[in-house]
Amino acid sequence: MERVYKLALILASVAFALIVLSFSLPREFGLKMVSTVGVNGSGEGWTIIWLDTNDQVTVALPKLSNGTFSITGGGYNYTDVFWDTTSFTVLFKGSSGLYNISLVSEVPLDYFNVSVSGARFTWVHNLLAVAGLVMLAASPGSIFFYYLTKQYPDTKSDVVEGVAVTCRTKGYDRHECQLRLPASLDEGVKTRLRSALVDFYTHHNYVCTELTGDLIYARHRRGRNEVFINVGREVVTFQYRVRKFLAHGSRDLEWVFKEVRDVARATLGY
Repeated sequence: MERVYKLALILASVAFALIVLSFSLPREFGLKMVSTVGVNGSGEGWTIIWLDTNDQVTVALPKLSNGTFSITGGGYNYTDVFWDTTSFTVLFKGSSGLYNISLVSEVPLDYFNVSVSGARFTWVHNLLAVAGLVMLAASPGSIFFYYLTKQYPDTKSDVVEGVAVTCRTKGYDRHECQLRLPASLDEGVKTRLRSALVDFYTHHNYVCTELTGDLIYARHRRGRNEVFINVGREVVTFQYRVRKFLAHGSRDLEWVFKEVRDVARATLGY
């Protein structure tokens, strides 16, 4: 239980860090060039810059200004206006090449700065933001999933006529049970025990197959689950796997534990 809350806290913390990083990621990460452009007496300045598709063109002004901004060249023509701002960013959608960048300000300026960030910046920015949002959603989701599936303990144990029975949930659809036998078994007793196990599961609507060595495979006729049984000298291990769309996490441990206890009662006469 405590681990679930720790996991949720870690996910939320990492998500918050990723989201903050996505907004504070320095543009220098993908910075391709920076240019300072002088402005003449008419308030107009221009420069020629190489641009690639999806570059981010950022204009920084020394003070609040109004005016027009344009990118032209090679059949590409972009013009927009800016109002009461000291910076703005334009996403370049043309093909790679040399382009004329010009700015006309209604407020007297001595210069303006132009910086170009490559598409890598946008890609990393979006990736960090999406990853952060996914992890932020997963944080409360992990707690919800825990309460949705965990309504019984992860481990159940009992003693049936001197044989310790222990079952634990190993995954959403997987459970492992063990019968710890009071004494080591010889090969003859193991053979009789395997036969008793096959008889039990066959009687309880399973189709059984004896595999090589000490393994038995049992599949429920209705497809509810399957069981791999390993008959050892001192421990009999049951690996239950419930069909995923029928599984209910550790809630299934209740009927799995009951079935293995019934197995112990029915086969202790080996």
